[in-house]
Amino acid sequence: MGATHVERPHILDGALGTYLESHHGQTLNDSPLWSAHLLTTDPQLLQRVHTEYLDAGADIITTATYQASAEGFRQIGVSDPTAIRHHFCQAIQLAVDSCEEYVQRHPEAFALASPTHLASAGNRPLPQVAISLGSYGAVVGQGAEYTGDFGQGCSVETLRAFHRDRLVLVRDILDKNHSTAWARTVKWLALETVPCLMELTALVLALEDAWAADKDGKGLPAVWVTMACSATGNLKHGEPLSACVPILANCPWIAAIGVNCTYPEPGAMDYLIDTFRAHTNKPLVCYPNAQQWNTTTNAWHQQSYIFPNTFGEMAMQWHQRGATIMGGCCRTSPAHILAIAQRLRPQPH
Repeated sequence: MGATHVERPHILDGALGTYLESHHGQTLNDSPLWSAHLLTTDPQLLQRVHTEYLDAGADIITTATYQASAEGFRQIGVSDPTAIRHHFCQAIQLAVDSCEEYVQRHPEAFALASPTHLASAGNRPLPQVAISLGSYGAVVGQGAEYTGDFGQGCSVETLRAFHRDRLVLVRDILDKNHSTAWARTVKWLALETVPCLMELTALVLALEDAWAADKDGKGLPAVWVTMACSATGNLKHGEPLSACVPILANCPWIAAIGVNCTYPEPGAMDYLIDTFRAHTNKPLVCYPNAQQWNTTTNAWHQQSYIFPNTFGEMAMQWHQRGATIMGGCCRTSPAHILAIAQRLRPQPH
């Protein structure tokens, strides 16, 4: 298993899909791939957004693969396994290139300790890439990753097979890529927006299936798992967080755990972080939404929007309570990440 690389606070990037829609004129709801659709139409826009987040102060860039799957690619007419593999590789390369080019343009921000870029003595840690893989519900559609209602016939074994296939694909891509840039940059695998206990159980089994083939853990990134939670402290499907965290905490393949795609109502994040801390010493990852989704109107609730400065202040509280990696999910932007950086890194570059 890869090292966790979180000796000090790290700033994660923010939304990709909702930011592309709100600031770059994209319409993604019609695509089964969500932001990954741009891998087939406008990959340079994805790289531009990665750079916007690096400019804002992000230390970790997530790939545009959250909703990428073989089934999703088939729905848009890409069925060749080689082509699907190419798009996954492409997404990783775009994120790696963004990080590498940013370091080259701003070496003073990192005060590189060695030409291999393996350590940083400067104000900012060297940028890293997290390969993003979303919930099974993101492929099912109709917001299933926010409810955990995956339909009749879905079982732990169904979910295990789905996640195993994607994990094996990622493992094989990493095994076959010997780029030094990938080796020094691709540090995380982010398994995101998990809404139910059944999927958490399946993820642990799938990691054992796919990751155990690499006995010494060399070449594999560290894994974080983040859950979609409600303000009550339960997963979106209803299971109590306290029943779920031990399953993840006891899995040797999981290096960090936390919460994402959750609206940070007053007191909610404090409760969630405290619950995590009661069950594990693993690093905590925290990247909630900046706006609340109205399930009645199927639109963002306008009055619920959290402005960047407020979001930055909230992130400071999450850090003080125990979170190590902090960023944003839906409806956040580079402005939100800048607000976090200005508070966690007093002299951002």
